[in-house]
Amino acid sequence: MFNSIRVILISIIVLTMALADVFITEIADPNNNASARFVELHNNGDDVDLSNYKVRRYTNGNAAFTSSSEVTLSGTLSSGGFFIICKSDSEFTSVYGGTCDLQLSSNVGDSNGDDQIELVDLNGTTLDFFGVAGEDGTGTWHEFEDGRVERNADATSGCDSSAGCESHWTVDGDNGNGDGAQNAPEGYDPGSWVGATSGGDDGGATTCDDATACNDGATGDCEYVNVGWGNLQWPYSTSVDAESDSE
Repeated sequence: MFNSIRVILISIIVLTMALADVFITEIADPNNNASARFVELHNNGDDVDLSNYKVRRYTNGNAAFTSSSEVTLSGTLSSGGFFIICKSDSEFTSVYGGTCDLQLSSNVGDSNGDDQIELVDLNGTTLDFFGVAGEDGTGTWHEFEDGRVERNADATSGCDSSAGCESHWTVDGDNGNGDGAQNAPEGYDPGSWVGATSGGDDGGATTCDDATACNDGATGDCEYVNVGWGNLQWPYSTSVDAESDSE
């Protein structure tokens, strides 16, 4: 009996850990192309089994979702990876040049500026929520009609409150929110997020912090130009032997 309880507890802990770092990072309703709409998820932790997740859409001011507006995901989302639900696979590729992971021509894949989006586990527990359930987005902080929702860089975990968690999001919309209406592709960056790390327990992606490097402040290891030697005079002239050492 004790062993059975221990196995159940371990399973619950493992499942909770696996679900802990997946959240919504972008919702798109392009001003110039409604067919290029998408919802983006990001995994900021270790590899996860997406069959443990569902995404829901609350249309306009609805306080509850309907069965047709919920989708159970599938596959594996790797550490640091993105999962994109789009309205049109072909349009997404044509506009953004990337790959859509799940095409849904209606509901979750076709969200406009009045809707709310929720990420839940198989028990229906909220893992992340954008918007305010029961409140039509029109004229509110969460209206993104003809615009975009992006998760803020410092919001590195899901919001489990249906009150909206306004501080988690930057919202652009044609009602004047943020930077206003956005056109595709230039107003969007599917497959990328300003707060993304490499995931897992490694502390995130490396950032170069060396003013002498070519890529100071950029993500990745520092990069340098290897100058072999130089002759200086006035007027100056310089000889450079790149990527090899010399006297």
